[in-house]
Amino acid sequence: MQFSEGEVVACEIEKILDSGVIVKIYETDIEGFVHVSELSKSWINNPNEVVKVGQILPAKIMNTQGQLELSLKRVSDEDKRRVLKEISIIRRLELILSKEKNGENIIKEIRKQYGSLYYLFQNYDKLKSKFELSEETRQKIEQLIEKSKKLIKLRYKLYLRSSDPDGVEKIKEVLLKINKIEGITVRYQKAPIYIIETVRNPKEISKFDKELNKKIEEIIKAEKLVFKLEKYEED
Repeated sequence: MQFSEGEVVACEIEKILDSGVIVKIYETDIEGFVHVSELSKSWINNPNEVVKVGQILPAKIMNTQGQLELSLKRVSDEDKRRVLKEISIIRRLELILSKEKNGENIIKEIRKQYGSLYYLFQNYDKLKSKFELSEETRQKIEQLIEKSKKLIKLRYKLYLRSSDPDGVEKIKEVLLKINKIEGITVRYQKAPIYIIETVRNPKEISKFDKELNKKIEEIIKAEKLVFKLEKYEED
């Protein structure tokens, strides 16, 4: 897969170092590096202040010679919204396709041929006859395409606290589990605040608010954590 300087892509935080973070381009095995100076517009002492392993974030490719060099701080707000929307759609497509009898192979084949499941979303009319999909799966993909035409971005503030000696590790484990909820991304703001981002159809917002709160309750119920979730911003 070829990338170009200035391109904004989704990447997953793989490993945190003192000098920066190693990332993997989402849906690929291609690794890159984000120097600590490119993680945030604000001064930070340690990469752990702004990123966590497992996070999927938009990043701008700065150099393609040798190992990919990327930047988080140079991504525009517009590109952030676009990439977060794409991540949400890819995750939903993955969930829909995985329920097919041969779903995992279909997902692998799409990524092998076209690089991303998002290509299927963009070119569904041309590609739908290339893969053997059940009528139910076809309907769900078509519904997703229709709903995605009117998606808006939502943000929530998640407050997490623990009085246990190993509370920090418990919070890290909980955040990784929350980040696996379909269609959302979690990022660190400032202890004890974490920002949850997603894109949703306006008609689903009320229902999603309740479901998100319930899912977070289920994740933390055994960890003796105190949490509060509140709407942060919509745009």
